[in-house]
Amino acid sequence: MPINVMNFGAKGDGKADDTAAIQAAIDSVGGETIFFPVGLYKISKPIRIKRGITLKGATTFDDTVKNASKIILADRANCSMVQTPAAYGKESTHYMAIENLIFDGNKLNQTVENPAIMFWGAWVGSWIRDTAIFNSFGPALSFNKGADLVVSNVWINGTDTKDYAVEFNRGISSSAREGLVNIHDLYIERTSNGTKPKDSTTPSSYGKGIWANSLVTLNITSVHFEHSLIGIDVQSCMTVELGLVSTSYCGDSARESALLRFLNVDTRVLKCSTAVAISPSSNFNMVMPTKGVSSNELPTIPCGNGFMANYAYCQYGWSDYYLPQNSKVLNQLRLVKNGGWDRQILAIQTEAANASQYHFVKGIQDSLQIGSNFGKTAEKSFLTMFSGGTNEAADCVRVDAPLYLQDRGDASVVTNGSVFLLKGNPVFSRGNNVYNGMVTVRTGSGAPTANADYIGQDYIDIKNRVAYKAVNAGTGSKDWKQTT
Repeated sequence: MPINVMNFGAKGDGKADDTAAIQAAIDSVGGETIFFPVGLYKISKPIRIKRGITLKGATTFDDTVKNASKIILADRANCSMVQTPAAYGKESTHYMAIENLIFDGNKLNQTVENPAIMFWGAWVGSWIRDTAIFNSFGPALSFNKGADLVVSNVWINGTDTKDYAVEFNRGISSSAREGLVNIHDLYIERTSNGTKPKDSTTPSSYGKGIWANSLVTLNITSVHFEHSLIGIDVQSCMTVELGLVSTSYCGDSARESALLRFLNVDTRVLKCSTAVAISPSSNFNMVMPTKGVSSNELPTIPCGNGFMANYAYCQYGWSDYYLPQNSKVLNQLRLVKNGGWDRQILAIQTEAANASQYHFVKGIQDSLQIGSNFGKTAEKSFLTMFSGGTNEAADCVRVDAPLYLQDRGDASVVTNGSVFLLKGNPVFSRGNNVYNGMVTVRTGSGAPTANADYIGQDYIDIKNRVAYKAVNAGTGSKDWKQTT
């Protein structure tokens, strides 16, 4: 049977201080749902919950007092609104929850930053859902000392903080990873930078969204950022998996702005498994390290399963790998062989509406291919480089298609009619200047006048369609004998 806070003296009129009544309701039971009827409950100290306690409002949260159970922080209270045992010096524990409530941090009447909800040491069986947190002076949600919980259908609006609207494991070292977190349908908007600006929708006042530090797992199936400078900062997490991420009116052209930043290289696995939608209204970069970058850069991602953006991640077989638009790679982009993959391919798609029209760079065991699938029924290799010597001689380059150079007088022509740039130099090989029967051909408009490179070289007068062969080398026009 839910415990009604009004039975313990809470008024819910927005005037009386209901802190003591709410705490008395919690302390009266070992573990139970603490029920808040529709009303406005003012508190001046943190509500301290314990194992087995659920704080629950009357209906699905609504930002109008007449339809919701709303808790507001008193003027100059300068404290958190809810604390779990680990936040007030006790042990971490299980089975704590918040549902169907609105929290108003009354930020304009606070002078010291404090997290609104300190959900610390909340182990398996804990959750926050169908909840709104408005106008906090300090992070809206703070998780620390273990966070094995679910955050679902949560709206955070008007947070003002030098830190982040949502933070995980602030102050924990990278060697002590804690927390298995699942976030579904999180909406973060109008986060400002701790200056209490009059207009939090001005880019110069934008604050930061999520700080993810030293987590074992952070799984975000859907999150939306609006009026934020930074979406998510990641540091020293074991696994971060992002599903649907969207933004609107984010970023500041005068400051470093990014949807996702890596603050060090200690994150093991990052997966963007569905879609990343950065709206045209956002002045956001996609992914970047925190320092030394001005725009649109993808940092070196540590090995593991790697990073996927804008498409499906696949551990077995292969799937397309898309970089964000207008990106450049910082230092290194590594495609790592994993599972059953038999190739690593970087595809450059040339038509947005047709995935089969692309050029590629492909690594297959000891070789690297450059080729195309544009206008073809199958991939065509144009150039292959070998290093291991499995199928070809080691450290060699194989030309897989005719080489052609158009309208160049300093070109040479091989006997199969292909053309490549020689830049005035003959073709040489070990022992002689003709490799495996290849004969270079010089071209020009008119009879040849320059020295032949070697005896037996061919020359074609393109203008008059006349062929010559060199019978000498080094005597100018006398080197050549007309053959047609």
